[in-house]
Amino acid sequence: MPDLNCPVTAALAAALDGREGRHWLVGFSGGLDSTALLLALAAWRSQHPGAPPLTALHVHHGLHPDADRWAAHCAGLCARLGVALETVRVAVEPGDSGPEAAARAARYAAFEAALGEGGCLFLAHHEDDQVETVLLRLLRGTGERGLAGMPVERPVGAGVLCRPFLALPRAALRDYVAARGERWIDDPSNDDPGPDRNYLRRVVLPALAARWPGYRATVSRSAANLAQGAREAPPTWHNAFGDPGVAVAELAGPGGAARLRAWLLAEGCEPGPRAPLQEFLRQLAAAAPAAAPRLVGPGWCLGRFGAAAWLLPRPEPFVAPAPRLLAPGDVLVVPGVGELRVAGPAKGAPPLLAFRRGGERLQLAGEPHRRRLKALLQDAAVPPWWRARLPLLIASDGRVLAAGERWRAEGSPWAVSWDRSAVARRDA
Repeated sequence: MPDLNCPVTAALAAALDGREGRHWLVGFSGGLDSTALLLALAAWRSQHPGAPPLTALHVHHGLHPDADRWAAHCAGLCARLGVALETVRVAVEPGDSGPEAAARAARYAAFEAALGEGGCLFLAHHEDDQVETVLLRLLRGTGERGLAGMPVERPVGAGVLCRPFLALPRAALRDYVAARGERWIDDPSNDDPGPDRNYLRRVVLPALAARWPGYRATVSRSAANLAQGAREAPPTWHNAFGDPGVAVAELAGPGGAARLRAWLLAEGCEPGPRAPLQEFLRQLAAAAPAAAPRLVGPGWCLGRFGAAAWLLPRPEPFVAPAPRLLAPGDVLVVPGVGELRVAGPAKGAPPLLAFRRGGERLQLAGEPHRRRLKALLQDAAVPPWWRARLPLLIASDGRVLAAGERWRAEGSPWAVSWDRSAVARRDA
């Protein structure tokens, strides 16, 4: 039986308790951290034959002359443990963010591609990694969401990512691997103090440890408190257009600002200063039912409509592009609107694709008279920000042939296909 007095074994057992999944994947670089995770997973599975199949994924970045030797080391250990190994070669193309970020992006893309639906990806991040991440984000001026650090679990691709060792110091992983007589790869690039994380690890943190020996626990506790606040967020609503929102009733009363901040963090938005949030809540409480107060934050805008406040699609305010002809089969991508297509006869001039200017009328099928488009939108409870974004098909004589996907004029052979799934509603 596994030794639950061992911190590594105990942490992994807690993470695996009741966990299912079609397939388990472990990120395996061959370094100390991922070696500890692979050894612990292999040992646990030997005691649980009904566990999902496990594959180790080694990402070959090709950035170091010894990369092939590292891949061979990983293959050797996996063979001895009886764990399947998949080695994926990736091309790292450094952009403005630098080679480290580019390598990370390539690595996570490989993880997502290999994970599959319903799978679980295990990564060996530990408490020292968490502290480094939080401090680096603090120095870069990130908000509360970033200062919450890395979550123990989060969705990734079609599955979930799990970090069972986030509460363990790296020393515990080292002791675990050393006690089993295993070797690991030491990447010499980690000794270069040039990159920010290496400088923090090699220069800053030893100085912190000399003055505050318990800094790991206190920084981790602060990150956990921020993460807990995000988990206490009110539930998210979604309207017919896909906008995420929060019920106004959830924000009423004492603690409303804290609940709003938690909700914004859960939606990936930096809340910003507290005073504007409190003023927005005051306006919500005092506003008439038809009023529409708004709150503008860094990279997002929250607008009241009906019983909820909704994150508006970006950009806001929306500036409609000029009308244009869109032939059947063509795709027009409009920021803040989505992907637009026109369906209609193969022959004949296509109508003009345009956006609302106000005053439009539309004669619906089976109705003798034209109706004001504004009234149709109000009756259908379309949020104001989507009324301005509503795509129209206009005939050469100025008649409205279609308005969005819902309304089509009597006898019109033309229709709009509208995909809003890719519309960015906030800056990540």
